[in-house]
Amino acid sequence: MGARSAPEHSRERAASSLPARAGVGFKSVHLADIEASARDVGFFEIHAENYMGAGGTPHAQLMRLRR
Repeated sequence: MGARSAPEHSRERAASSLPARAGVGFKSVHLADIEASARDVGFFEIHAENYMGAGGTPHAQLMRLRR
């Protein structure tokens, strides 16, 4: 009695150790909005296959996102 099951305890520990900010997938059409207001985003998910070309606009957008 009173003992917690291991799975329940593990879920509680995992939930309490998650970062306070979430990440989102980067879509280039939203870059201007991101630059204007996305300071609380923990990270942006980038799909490498969308940036395998040799420079150009997609790469310039990634550089802007980094800043």
